[in-house]
Amino acid sequence: MNDQEPLDQTSGLNAKEESRNQSPFPTPLGEQTQLFSPGVGQGGGSGQPPDGLPKPLLDDGMATVAFKPFTALKKEPVIQPTIEVVTGSANEKIFNLGQEKLTVGRSNYNALVLDDEKVSRSHAEIHFEDGYYVVEDLNSTNGVQVNDQLIHKMLLKSGDRITLGDSVLLFTQKEPEISLGDKVSFINKSDLLNWLDQETKILLAQNLVVRFFPKKAVVLAQNTLVESMYFLYSGEIRIVEVNEEGGERNIDRLGPGDFFGERALLAGETGNLSMIASVDLYLLELQKEHLNELLQKKPELNQAFYRMVLKKLRTAQAESEQGGKRQDNLRHIVTPTDVQIIGEDRKIKEARHTIETLAKEARTALIIGPSGTGKKTLARYFHKMGGHPDYPYVEISLADLEESTVGAAIFGIEPDPEATHMKGQVGYLEMIESGTLAIAHAEQLDAHQQSKLVTYLKYGWFHRVYGQASVKAQTKVILLATGAGAEVTDKFIPELKELLKDRIVVLPPLIQRLKDIPLLANHYLNLFSKKDGKRTSGLSREATDKLVSYAWPGNIKELENVIQRAAIVSSEAVIIPGDLIFVLPSEKEIHKINLLRNERFRNL
Repeated sequence: MNDQEPLDQTSGLNAKEESRNQSPFPTPLGEQTQLFSPGVGQGGGSGQPPDGLPKPLLDDGMATVAFKPFTALKKEPVIQPTIEVVTGSANEKIFNLGQEKLTVGRSNYNALVLDDEKVSRSHAEIHFEDGYYVVEDLNSTNGVQVNDQLIHKMLLKSGDRITLGDSVLLFTQKEPEISLGDKVSFINKSDLLNWLDQETKILLAQNLVVRFFPKKAVVLAQNTLVESMYFLYSGEIRIVEVNEEGGERNIDRLGPGDFFGERALLAGETGNLSMIASVDLYLLELQKEHLNELLQKKPELNQAFYRMVLKKLRTAQAESEQGGKRQDNLRHIVTPTDVQIIGEDRKIKEARHTIETLAKEARTALIIGPSGTGKKTLARYFHKMGGHPDYPYVEISLADLEESTVGAAIFGIEPDPEATHMKGQVGYLEMIESGTLAIAHAEQLDAHQQSKLVTYLKYGWFHRVYGQASVKAQTKVILLATGAGAEVTDKFIPELKELLKDRIVVLPPLIQRLKDIPLLANHYLNLFSKKDGKRTSGLSREATDKLVSYAWPGNIKELENVIQRAAIVSSEAVIIPGDLIFVLPSEKEIHKINLLRNERFRNL
């Protein structure tokens, strides 16, 4: 067991290869202008809400919206933003901006050198940060002004005039002209959105914001909150997985017409992959708050939207179990649960039996254990053995969420049209119906969230954040906590402690499961060999001796990594020798006599 699924369930966005070589829009239907009537779908969208809901009428202001549908994508070059010296003397008049920062000052070591006595040696810099160009004062003598306003650091917009001493710089960022019809065609690419009535799709299209990202810029960083959905208008994006040492592994690439971040429209989520611009590119950004505003105005559409979400999540769950390529971005929310519990240790057998019993009775469980001992694998097994394995299984880790977003992710947010900061959000308890929500690092729940969770587990209802009305749900909950038994349960309020007292499963560290180490090692070796298309003949006795002699402070996760490295560097169809097992026993371990090195003792 391991706390992560690193193998054939690796997340990646798999856009269809053929779509990258074509325009993302259908063939033009002519140059006539078309007026859209209520509910008429275009470009792959049916225009029909789920479950036969009535088509909403157009607002008065929408009755005459007209545009040319399906304009072919123009292969126009991406125009880099520029800084132009409009007043004063400099070493260059115009600079093209990219990912590299542009330093500005009087000294020759700056990229942009201004011949101006009122300009400091290192006066300012302009760089790309979090999706925007910003100008920042570098503690200059006379300061930096943007549009006659003294600033220290400021986002730039096209047309801004930056004053340094007597010199004036002009920031220009041109955007491509994208028709409303083309924007609707992008909306139609998402199954989550293409069934919406045409009125709503037009409103969403009007809210799409053009964004520029230079080559090598990070569009979305791994493990950061995703708050928008993006459609790639031009250019290319690399999708990479970043390891703890900062190394990158390429997962996939996206081309014009592809989209990502669909799950940002749902509960607050962090991205588990990074998106990096391969070239200068343009994106269309759909912010979550714009979709929420539209759904709040149409309650029947809001209900239908989340029925569609559940349908997609169930489809994604089924496809993940079959090992198929999932093309929808919601697949990052659900987690495959076709797992095995490997081990003959008595404590592991007891844990497996307890989880099976609790799953069949649909009772909440608490899994406790050190990091890397397989808590998530056991939680997935809980869902697999329950009564609704075809429904979504979703994992969230409180260690990856901001404390202020935990309640929203679990319980959702009650919308308030009169409060601009309360946009509304459906939480996972409400979203996944008869599925399972696994909450990792549950020991980090504060007392208020624990109290709300106790109410739900006892009575089957809860209140959204800021909400007054009771919301019923059927989602099963399983809690995962890192640490020792008493150390964890002492962090729970008495009511939650009492509720869970006979539902606790404790996983031991790997050092207490020595006879399971060869079983786990061979299991991972087979998986990695199959993934890499290699044939291996197992582990040598020397390799096994090294494995059972090691203390495994990182538990199963560390064992998995060791076996993965051995599988990568080993030759085809060989027995893994001991020198490919890279572990460093401590000085204390070197002097121990381990009886399990002897196969006769391991068989006892």
